[in-house]
Amino acid sequence: MNTTMTRALSLTVAGLSLIGLAGCGSSYDRQDAKSQLVESGATEAQADCMLDELEVSIGKDRLGERGASADDLTAEEQTAFTEAFTKCLTGS
Repeated sequence: MNTTMTRALSLTVAGLSLIGLAGCGSSYDRQDAKSQLVESGATEAQADCMLDELEVSIGKDRLGERGASADDLTAEEQTAFTEAFTKCLTGS
């Protein structure tokens, strides 16, 4: 697997884990989400872009749902993640 694919996969996993990122609380913490994406290889600008897109398409409440996981995503939410990550990582 090439570096670009590995990075994209890592960021996708990090992005999907944003659901329920708050952990012990039920509120979405943008800074924690951004840190997680940056630690996974996104630039700060890419992380901000992804979070901006997801906050609009999925909503902060959903991003902060305690106990939710990537397996709980609806088809529409999966599409929103894919579109946000594609737009923000490739600029298209």
